[in-house]
Amino acid sequence: MKSLEKMSIEELEFYIQDLMAQRAEVVAMQREAQGVLDRKRAERDAREKVGRMSDAEKAALLQVVRAEGIESGEVVKGLG
Repeated sequence: MKSLEKMSIEELEFYIQDLMAQRAEVVAMQREAQGVLDRKRAERDAREKVGRMSDAEKAALLQVVRAEGIESGEVVKGLG
């Protein structure tokens, strides 16, 4: 890469636009990764909570899940 001082105005404008596009791409990638991380942490925390529940609590939770459903339609492990 050329030194910034040696670039023309047009080259600097293009360079800045390119950096902005790269930044937008990195931000989108970061948001996607953060979403996956958040979901995985929530799943881990939920598994730990279910693991600490008594059989009676698990049965009650299972009744609620069956009655109200789960938005994603996923099966909850450890609940019957």
